[in-house]
Amino acid sequence: MLVDFITLVSFFFISSLFPSISLLLNSFYKDPTLFFTYSLPLELQPIIAISFDHINSFIILLIMFLID
Repeated sequence: MLVDFITLVSFFFISSLFPSISLLLNSFYKDPTLFFTYSLPLELQPIIAISFDHINSFIILLIMFLID
């Protein structure tokens, strides 16, 4: 589970650094919930339901989650 979480964080971090990657993924995965929720715990699934346009706020939420 930790590997899945680290993969998710690194994916969103990389896609926020390169907007073209984010746009490319947006064209392939219109619904991010279908792509990520299969391996995430129930507490994180509602956070993943946000769109790829809110990647930066998602990273902030993850940092706050890790600090707690």
